[in-house]
Amino acid sequence: MVRRAAVVLFIACTLTLAGPALAKPYAMAISIGAGPLPASLQALERQSGIELLFDHSVVSELESPPVQGTLTPEEALQRLLAATDLSARRAESGAWIVERPVVDAFEAADHYAFHGLLLTLLA
Repeated sequence: MVRRAAVVLFIACTLTLAGPALAKPYAMAISIGAGPLPASLQALERQSGIELLFDHSVVSELESPPVQGTLTPEEALQRLLAATDLSARRAESGAWIVERPVVDAFEAADHYAFHGLLLTLLA
């Protein structure tokens, strides 16, 4: 009897702890018009309840397309950022961080060296 209770308690605790990890993203009605990206990101925060972190100076000059439909917050965010060079990643806190992708120094050097060589060959 005690052993059975211990097993049931163990299973209950395991399911309680695993529940959030197994939860599927939720879809909701999103309606954001085209416009300045900062305003669109703030509209997504209000409509979905997610927390977005972004540097206003990075997004202030950018525009976003309209985003309409039943979407997860992540899908809506990806659509807002689709025409930009920005990306979003999830922090451990659960907040979404909007940023420019970090370019590896060697990758950047290879890119510029290739284009410099190409321009030299074409000249």
